[in-house]
Amino acid sequence: MFDSNKLNLFIPKIGESWIVDRLREEWLISNKEAAASNMFSSNLIWIMAPWMWSKIPKFILKSKKVICTIHHFEETDLSEDGLNQFLKRDQYIDFYHVISKDAENTLSKLTDKKIFYLPFWVNDHLWRELDNKDQLRKKYGFNSRWQFLFYTKSLYNRFFHFYPNLRKYEV
Repeated sequence: MFDSNKLNLFIPKIGESWIVDRLREEWLISNKEAAASNMFSSNLIWIMAPWMWSKIPKFILKSKKVICTIHHFEETDLSEDGLNQFLKRDQYIDFYHVISKDAENTLSKLTDKKIFYLPFWVNDHLWRELDNKDQLRKKYGFNSRWQFLFYTKSLYNRFFHFYPNLRKYEV
């Protein structure tokens, strides 16, 4: 049952094996109680990939609160066509989320909507601070910075051994 006092957030799936799909999945795993199973039962839609706004019916965008993440601006985003696309989307967006101060600065010149600056979170099940770095370096043979660089160079060289068709990209 829909509770209007509870956050029911829907994040459209992109399905492009892009970082946004992973961020979406991690957010949903960590915030099950706030996740809506579909856009119709949501009271907030989070568009993590700006181009996805056009795949959501306009009547839904008009009837819900909508937040849109802007990851960065490319040169084409600031062209005449890019700015026209931005203005079309902007009329359906209530708030923006940015992950960098550069994006926040550029965005603030394009819209008067509220902008939230919040870098993306880190999955602490995958990435965590290690207290015993020196012991691990010693255990795996990384006793110095130079040894690590040689090890990395060795892996780089072996990559092209296994993928000779990519050798033209070798630096």
